[in-house]
Formats: sequence, C-alpha cells, structure tokens
Amino acid sequence: MLVAMEWAVREREDRWTTEREFAATSIELTHALLLTTLRVNGAKNVGRPIHITRPWEKTPEKTMLTMGEFARQVMGARRG
Repeated sequence: MLVAMEWAVREREDRWTTEREFAATSIELTHALLLTTLRVNGAKNVGRPIHITRPWEKTPEKTMLTMGEFARQVMGARRG
C-alpha cells in the first residue's frame, strides 16, 4: 500500500498542469523581453532565452537488452 501511495504522490507532483504551463510560459516570455531590452540598449552578448522543457518534449532513453535479459523477459523471470 505504501508503494501505491508513493506512486500516487509522484504522479500528482510530476504532472504538467495548466498552472505549470502558464508559469513556464510567463518565465520564458519575461526572460525573452529582458534579453530584447538589453539588446536594444546596446548589449552585445546577452545569451540565449530560457526554455523550460515540457514533459512531451523529453525523449525516453532506449536501452539495449542483452540476449540473456531478453530470454529472461520472454520466459517471465524478473530482471536482476
């Protein structure tokens, strides 16, 4: 039961809500406006704008299975 509760809390805390999207967009726009203002006023190297990575932009890492791991998965044994 404790594992299920931990999973539920992690899912609740990690989900991308409308509030998080508004906050991320606000941060990105405010930083871009700051950089633009600095460039207009003569700054040469102001850097790149902030970009907050959304969950759907992340690519999952692909892991290669060895033949032994593949055989254990096919046979139903746990990975070890």
